[in-house]
Amino acid sequence: MIAYSKNEYINELKTLWHDTFGDSEEYLNAFFNSVYKDENTLVYIKDKKPVAALYIIPYTMLYKSREIKVAYLYALATNPPYRGKGIMGELIEKSFEVCKNRGYSLITLIPSESSLFNYYERFGFKSAFNRTIIKKDIDEVKREAANNAPIRLKKCDAEMIFTAYSKSEFYKEQCVRINKEQNSFYVNELLRENGAAVVFNINGINDGYILFSQSKEKLIIYESNVNSSLLGAVYASLIEEYTFSCIEHIEPICFEKTETLAAKKPFAMAKSFEKISLSDPFINRVLT
Repeated sequence: MIAYSKNEYINELKTLWHDTFGDSEEYLNAFFNSVYKDENTLVYIKDKKPVAALYIIPYTMLYKSREIKVAYLYALATNPPYRGKGIMGELIEKSFEVCKNRGYSLITLIPSESSLFNYYERFGFKSAFNRTIIKKDIDEVKREAANNAPIRLKKCDAEMIFTAYSKSEFYKEQCVRINKEQNSFYVNELLRENGAAVVFNINGINDGYILFSQSKEKLIIYESNVNSSLLGAVYASLIEEYTFSCIEHIEPICFEKTETLAAKKPFAMAKSFEKISLSDPFINRVLT
């Protein structure tokens, strides 16, 4: 039986999630405290308990100058003994019905592994969003930083990040947008995991931002509106403050188009409930 979730299911849902994806107790507690809603969670009840679940996360997108509703299916999971019985397929089909009734124009998801692209195609999903990841070793970073004065990177809170984000390229046409609450959840989780959120001046105001973390000797920039003219100064600042052997940029806008095109790979899929023609749409800081 398919039903909306209930508060009494949460502990079992956390166990299902952890056993499937391995996320930490801290992350699960934060998600269920801040993001989870009964009415946005579909569960499959078998033997009087939830054996599969999916979460519908609401986002928006600006499409042809109008804001449309985008539903993101997140953390699709089925208990191992119940897999291969069509249960998740039933949940996915039910999510279509729910999303249509709620006025969503587009439904998206990110396959957790490449083999699942074929699975989701059965339900009408098509590969629609690419992701660009570009790596630069320390020698490349130092060359770019040479002769550039470091720019001041100011640690900040989620509100300051959202102000800069809402003015950035990532908030424009055909970009899946996050709202203030979703931004706060993302930034707070990043900081909890020892990541960093900083802003910097562009034209005298704090319109620049970087969200990043350090994993061993690699800096990972999850999102930033640093452009090519400021990249050297930002690199100079990072070299001053951190020790690393390479930088990994996710969805950068600071490199030549030829370089970013070569690094694009299929990332997310979409299914449309109306006539929507997407041309190089953008999705990044949704929950993954």
